[in-house]
Amino acid sequence: MDEEVKKRITTAYRKKVVPYLLDQVNNKLSCDNATKFIQLFEQLDKRMVEMRDENTAKLERKLRREQDPEAILELFQIQSNTGE
Repeated sequence: MDEEVKKRITTAYRKKVVPYLLDQVNNKLSCDNATKFIQLFEQLDKRMVEMRDENTAKLERKLRREQDPEAILELFQIQSNTGE
């Protein structure tokens, strides 16, 4: 059973959000903001699990045209404070 659930969400997560966040960690990680990055990844992971059981049709339609990782995080209802 390798069928992918909520493909638009998981694709946005894998191809846009995760590479963006890893780039942010690579470029902006410091002792001062390490906890924020950890919390962000934990929050994102929790939200991805939650969305599996939600009706996300409207979100999936919005993701169809969204390319900006920050906007995708916002659509996922994740507060990203990595731009500091």
